[in-house]
This record gives sequence, structure tokens and C-alpha cells, in this order.
Amino acid sequence: MPKTRSQTTKLETRLNQEDRARFEELVKRRGITRTELVREALIFYLDNHESEEEAAKLAKRDKVIADSLKSIENRFASLIVRLGIDLESLYALLWASSPKENREELFEKCYRVGQERFRRKLSNLEQEFKGSLKKQPDRLSESNG
Repeated sequence: MPKTRSQTTKLETRLNQEDRARFEELVKRRGITRTELVREALIFYLDNHESEEEAAKLAKRDKVIADSLKSIENRFASLIVRLGIDLESLYALLWASSPKENREELFEKCYRVGQERFRRKLSNLEQEFKGSLKKQPDRLSESNG
């Protein structure tokens, strides 16, 4: 609701012809006065414009988040490398200790069984995840409603 005349001050500005024509067209289309449109636009800008201080705070926060994500990424990469080394060590140990005559067949069978078990586990996890999503309230619609 606009403030009464005694609570407001006058503000003037200049526009080039092209911007003035666009402004007048918008006033006409919206069916409001020039003053109402200028007031809405200015208040919207003020409400949504970040000050340099706010922008600096957001940039600092974004850097902290990016650095944290990079640290997490590096930790995961390190864990994956260590896991790979451990698996290769186990593979080498089992390969060396298995009978030579059926070693390749045994390892191929183990590989296929491992793949199938992993597929089933992933499928079960996907189903559990989908079920948990259905049980959770729709937070997006709650926050908008």
C-alpha cells in the first residue's frame, strides 16, 4: 500500500526516448500510473540488489563451500585409491594361492557372481530409496503453500 503524500519525497530521473517509450508501453499494458510503476520497480530493485558487502560475504561463503567440497572430493579419491590397492592385493594373493589348472575359470565365475550380487544390491537400494522418497512430505510444496 503506497504511503500518503506527506510521508513521501519526490524523485526525478531522465530516460532516453527508447527507454521512455518502453516505460510508457508498460504503464499502458499494466494499467497503472507512471508513479506506481516507478515505485514498484525501485522498491523491487532495492529489495533484490545486493550491496557490495553482501556480495563479498556471499563470495566468501561460496569459497568456503567450494573448498570444503574439494576437500571431501580429495578424501573420497584417496579412499578409492586405497580401496583399489587393497583389492588388487587380495586379487594377487588369491590368484597366487589358487590352483593353476582352473584359476582363470574360477576368477571369471567369481567376477560374474560379484557383478550379479552388486546389481541385485543396487536394485534393492534403488527400491528402498524410491520408497523413502514417497514417504517423505513434499517440502517444496509445503514451503510454497
